[in-house]
Amino acid sequence: MPKVTNKTLYYIINGILTCILGGILAFNRAIGIQWLIDIFFLYVILTNILDIFITLFTKEKKLTIFSNILRIIIILVLKTINLTTSLSTSLLISFVGIYQLFEATINYITFYLYYTNKISGKYRYLIDALLYTAFGLGCFFIHRNEYKLQFYLIGAYLFLLGLSLIRDSIFYKSDLGKTQLKRAFRMNLPIFITAFIPMKSLEHINKSTTAKLNETQWKQQGQPADLEVFIHVSDDGFGKMGHVDLCYNNEIISYGCYDALSTHLGGSIGDGVLFKVDRNQYIEFCKVESNKTLFCYGLSLSPKQKEAVDKKIDELHQLLIPFNPSGKIVNEKANLPMYSYRLKQATNAELYKFKASKFKKYFVMSTNCVLLADTIIGQAGIDILSLRGFINPGTYLNYLEKQYQRPNSIVISKTIYQ
Repeated sequence: MPKVTNKTLYYIINGILTCILGGILAFNRAIGIQWLIDIFFLYVILTNILDIFITLFTKEKKLTIFSNILRIIIILVLKTINLTTSLSTSLLISFVGIYQLFEATINYITFYLYYTNKISGKYRYLIDALLYTAFGLGCFFIHRNEYKLQFYLIGAYLFLLGLSLIRDSIFYKSDLGKTQLKRAFRMNLPIFITAFIPMKSLEHINKSTTAKLNETQWKQQGQPADLEVFIHVSDDGFGKMGHVDLCYNNEIISYGCYDALSTHLGGSIGDGVLFKVDRNQYIEFCKVESNKTLFCYGLSLSPKQKEAVDKKIDELHQLLIPFNPSGKIVNEKANLPMYSYRLKQATNAELYKFKASKFKKYFVMSTNCVLLADTIIGQAGIDILSLRGFINPGTYLNYLEKQYQRPNSIVISKTIYQ
């Protein structure tokens, strides 16, 4: 695609195209939905065939081949059903409804956290939550045989989504404030796709016989990284979704739900805790303590970008108060105190809580590690900000890997620690 100099115009066009797609589904639903279904079926079949060839040539476990073949058979069966019945259409509409209710839940929780902490902009999340709820429930309560109304509903949703993209593109610059550098806009993949990117990357590393672990790969020797982005992946719980840290001036800056005594909903909500620690000490701690794989991407910043990053970090520091984690046993099965206590004992890390701001309360799906990292790294004008919805670690990993593959991008190095 040719380089687009006016990003606002570019994403206005994307909004218009989204509106057009909504119109196709609403008024020419048979053509629109069949096109989407065929593209999805073809994608699954081709990717699984490719996986089979890769597995054969790399001599991987036969179980991998079996799972690929099984997925192809399932897709072919669904395609056959699609040609003879309307079952796949019902499944698609049900899936859309479930996804909208999932988005609504995220927005309701985010609104509640913003409301209790008196954060501005909270009512936007409430409005989005109500809209998502209406469309989500509509997908289930319309009569099963009245597909015409269901497609009108999906088409209307896409049309409104396109309008929201156009709206945000036009007014986004004023929302950022004059102290920030200009940022580009990006339409990211849905959460249910990007959430699995870190885990898929970990599986790829574990299966690959050519992965260079603990060795930095530079696109240009002698060009040091000014800022590094660490993306953690593990096999446990929320670790499968990934976690994002930053390293600036050889110091790790990490944000998360590190006070286990304040958590709710299985650790998805709790007091937001930020810690700072020496880079090398932290890497060794993660490798030994948490059994994680770390994807590290190095970024090169201009003097103006460094100045903006410094200013944002200073602003965040004004909101912090010291936090001393408790040594109380929180994991009785392993007989261990909380993660932050073990980190402090092993590395002398400095831990803080927020006395104000949206980061006072952590929520894994919105006010999370990625939002804080994006608040800082966004000062460099990184083209990853999500206009609608929320950014997760998978979005960052997907973007940084693509930028690393480009010859002249801001991402200049990559290291995998395991």
